[in-house]
Amino acid sequence: MPEALKNLLIRLFRVSKTPTPPSGKDLKTFRAAPNYFKYSLLSWLVQLLITCAVFVVSTIIFVSSLEERGEATFEAKLTAGVFLLAVSFGLVSLFFRFLTLRLDYEFRWYMVTDSGLRIREGILTVHEITMAFKNIQNVTINQGPIQRLLGISDLVVQTAGGSSPATQGNQQQGVVSSHTGYFRGVDNAEDIRDVIMARLRKVKGAGLHTESEKPNPGRGRLSKESMEALRAAAAEARHLKEAIANRE
Repeated sequence: MPEALKNLLIRLFRVSKTPTPPSGKDLKTFRAAPNYFKYSLLSWLVQLLITCAVFVVSTIIFVSSLEERGEATFEAKLTAGVFLLAVSFGLVSLFFRFLTLRLDYEFRWYMVTDSGLRIREGILTVHEITMAFKNIQNVTINQGPIQRLLGISDLVVQTAGGSSPATQGNQQQGVVSSHTGYFRGVDNAEDIRDVIMARLRKVKGAGLHTESEKPNPGRGRLSKESMEALRAAAAEARHLKEAIANRE
């Protein structure tokens, strides 16, 4: 996008080029991959084609029914006029929607510090969410078939009260929750997850693990020999206590 046009749209929508970073040190900034814009554009074009196909088929059926009844005069002209008007409006909205999709990609920011993270998305309506690491409970990665072809995925970060992992895939773009943050369309989701997990451990200890880092249930358990030694020591302590009590 030309820089002059971008600056004009920034002034028009009154959006800052970069958001204010969250509190903390060691700031790392991540952006959506170029293929995310292609993915957004493809998703919108599919919806547009379906809508246009339904509209065109409905118009053809309506005009054909008028011609069969011999009423294809004023009604047919009116229908044709409405169709042309809709096409003109569609072309204008096509250009406008392309700009908003491009700007949404350009001004999508993901920031991570040593104490939390901040996500900003949207251009017409700007959504900004900040999460402190002390409140984060789940970090997962979602990737659909088209995203897999494009080499991108979504990193999902959840705090207490967020939706369950089973419903994460049903979350649509534009649905904003204060308990769930989305690093949408990134091509380095594993790297971002590793950065977040490393900083989570510093804040919360080793209590949060990804599926590949599940703790060993047997770790920290005493062996049978150790348990018997402890029982013997406890019995000796009781006998010694009783002996002292009897002397007194």
